[in-house]
Order: sequence, then C-alpha cells, then structure tokens
Amino acid sequence: MSTTANKIDIRQAIIDGKYNNNVPYPERPKKPSEPAIFNLRAGDLSEKNLESLAQQRKEYEAALKAYDATAKEREAKMRAYNQEQNRCEERFKADCEFNCFGVATGEIVKKKKAVVWAKAWGRGHADGYENVWYWYEEFAGVANIGF
Repeated sequence: MSTTANKIDIRQAIIDGKYNNNVPYPERPKKPSEPAIFNLRAGDLSEKNLESLAQQRKEYEAALKAYDATAKEREAKMRAYNQEQNRCEERFKADCEFNCFGVATGEIVKKKKAVVWAKAWGRGHADGYENVWYWYEEFAGVANIGF
C-alpha cells in the first residue's frame, strides 16, 4: 500500500539534522549551600561569629532568592526545550508513517500506525532516531502484509 512517490530518505534526513532539537538544553542552577555557621550551636559561636551571623544570613537569603529566580527561568526554558523536542519527534513520526503507509487512512491503518510506532519507539529510541527508523520499517513491513 505504500507509495514510492515523494518518499524522503529518512536516514539522510537524520544525518542532515531535520529532527534535531535546536533549542539549547538549559543548565540546572546550583543551589547555594548553607553557611557552616548556621549549623553551629549557640554555645559554640564566638563573638566574631555572632557579628557575622546576621550578614551571612542576609547574603544567604539573597543567594536563595537569586537561585529561585534562576530555577523558575530554567523551568520556562525546559518547557520550550520539551515542546521543541516533541515537535521534532512528531515530524519524525509523520515522516516514518508517510514513508511506510503513504497517505492511507481509515481506522485499521490508524491502529497499525499507532502499534508500529509504539513498538518501534519502544525498541529503538534509546539508541536514536536511526534505530527507531530501522524498527519502524521492520514492523511496518509486517503490518502491511496483505494490505
């Protein structure tokens, strides 16, 4: 049932980076460590420690606020990264489906596409798109027997 017209070379598209996520992966901010003076018992604090305690507390609170702001910024960047990743995977999936099933529609074809994708993704995604494509072709060939 698959058509040869307008097929794309999936392997070449992978090499060319058609399915690459170009949104940079955001770095995780490092949470500031609590000053050691905070862990001392009151009886163990010297006069010098007591004088710097208030200043260290203010500095630590400021560092925590900056960390929280950076962490929220990272969350937004992570959402953008994940959205782009999902878009790339959907483009890859659509190309795989078109190459193997063409423009065929209907409930049976939809179910075949879903099963083939789930099996291929489960088998190959840990090793990258090329491995998913290998398994997709294999499973689609079996699904298309007598089709």
